Amino acid sequence: MLSLFRTNQLVANALLIFYILLLRFSSFVVPYELHPGQAGLLGENLLNIVPPEGTLSAILSVILIFLQALLINVISARYRIARSVSLFPGVFYVLLCSCFPDFLYLSPVLVANTFIILALYELLGTYKRYYSNGRIFSAGLWIGVATLFYFSSIVFFGAVFIGFFILRAFKFKEQIGLLLGFISPFWITGIYYFTNNALPDFWARSFGNIGFLDVSFSNDWENYVQLGLFAILILVAIFNYRTYTYKVSIQAQKFIDVFFWVLAFSLGTLLIQDNLQPDHLILLAVPLSFLIGMTFLYMNNRFAEALHFLLLAGILLLQFKPFWYMAG
Repeated sequence: MLSLFRTNQLVANALLIFYILLLRFSSFVVPYELHPGQAGLLGENLLNIVPPEGTLSAILSVILIFLQALLINVISARYRIARSVSLFPGVFYVLLCSCFPDFLYLSPVLVANTFIILALYELLGTYKRYYSNGRIFSAGLWIGVATLFYFSSIVFFGAVFIGFFILRAFKFKEQIGLLLGFISPFWITGIYYFTNNALPDFWARSFGNIGFLDVSFSNDWENYVQLGLFAILILVAIFNYRTYTYKVSIQAQKFIDVFFWVLAFSLGTLLIQDNLQPDHLILLAVPLSFLIGMTFLYMNNRFAEALHFLLLAGILLLQFKPFWYMAG
């Protein structure tokens, strides 16, 4: 199956729809007990409008993940991050965002990923561009919107800030533009709440979920599998840094460094938000999709296919776990 995505034809992204449906089909037929984490202000509104346990949530999550994976593949192809163009980054984004039952709904963290990806798109687009004030402002804006959906996304402002220093001579005026872009969504939302005499509610819902290592994972073995899988993938990415940067352009090397900074700041989200649930791990999917995608791209084809098949089979078995007991 993986060989279908070893292509530089963007039209092949249509195949991602079937891949997403395969990985998220269980959300339509298996009753899961979901535990949404602490959402941001807009994230709370999202959960009220689209309840997590429902067909609408499952359908919208499929559409959103497809659009996210498409944008990730556009970024990978446009900026020539790997030595050859493929659709692997989008494939592994889908896989990472769909690998566990806790991930299979339209969560605030999944929506926040959309704006983190857009911020990355704007960030990478400023490389060797003298005038990039619009892109810099937009990058800050997207991180601000992501934070309103899922509070700990705020740490990615630091990742984007460092990323601009990696890619360009980041002037003070541009730094102010980035900060203004980040503040804008809070300013606009705050004005709305102020005009409705609900400004205290705005502050409480936007910044009232700060915590430190407040992890609410249960002691079920599935949660240890989740943590173990993502820990292994992070280590694989770190140990393959030299492979990623071998025989690629200076531009690609700088972009890969940006992804590692985003990955590092993703881990930092554990330190600032309370009531962290398993779906918090979805934040890691954005940087890991590029890095693990390159890992599989540079593997021996047969070994990559076999490893991907084992991952896919294990994910599907776990997703249909409730049927194990019925069969027993």
